[in-house]
Amino acid sequence: YDYIGLAILDVATEHASKGLMGLAELIVEVVRRLPEVKSVTYNDVIEAVNRVSEHGLLPDIRTLRGGVKVVELRPLELRRDQADIINLAASKGHVSVEEVMMELKWSEDHARQVLSSLVDTGMAVADIRFSTGGRYYFPGLRARDNSDPKSFGASY
Repeated sequence: YDYIGLAILDVATEHASKGLMGLAELIVEVVRRLPEVKSVTYNDVIEAVNRVSEHGLLPDIRTLRGGVKVVELRPLELRRDQADIINLAASKGHVSVEEVMMELKWSEDHARQVLSSLVDTGMAVADIRFSTGGRYYFPGLRARDNSDPKSFGASY
C-alpha cells in the first residue's frame, strides 16, 4: 500500500490546483502511474488513501450528496459552510451565488464570503461574467457535469 500511497501523493502534487478529485478519477491516475503493478483495485486505492490520511498528508475520502466519493488533494480542512457549497455543486460541478442563497438560505454577503474562501484555497474558480452574477466552478467535480449534450446521446 505504501507504493500506491506514493502514487497518490504524486497525483495530489500534480493536480493540487483542482482541490478535489473524484475517487474513480484518482484510481485511473494511480493505475496509469503504476503500469508495473498488475492489478490495483478500488479497495487497494481506498486503503492507500486511508494510510496516507493517517499520516496527515491528505484528508479522508469524503462522500458527497448523491454518493460521489472525492479526495481532497491537499491537506485543507473544510469548514462546514464550504462543505455545504461543495455538496451543492457535486452534481453539476458549479454553483451560482443565487443558487447558494436559495438552496442554503444564506444572505448574499455570506454566500459570497464562503465562495471567495473556496476560490482563495484553490478549490473553486470564479467566472464573474456569467449572466446571473457569477458562477463558481469546482474543477475537481467537473467530471460530474452532465450538461454536455453528448452525455445524453443527443444528436446535432
